[in-house]
Amino acid sequence: MQAGEFDEEAFFDALAKRGARVLLIGRQAMIALGVPVLTSDYDLWAHIDDLELLNGAMARLDLYPSCPPEQARRQGR
Repeated sequence: MQAGEFDEEAFFDALAKRGARVLLIGRQAMIALGVPVLTSDYDLWAHIDDLELLNGAMARLDLYPSCPPEQARRQGR
């Protein structure tokens, strides 16, 4: 995804409304569990069948993928 101004609440709201199956991993997952951490990025796993849902949710926030879903599927990620 290409980054712009990031709105955390809008990010998770967009994911919830589109129904994409994602898993929050890494730093933000640890914060949600109450573990102190030092990094500031987001790591998400998305179900391969939900790439269009994920991209649609993020497009509303002006965040765009670095490759199209078909290419990501061919690459296995």
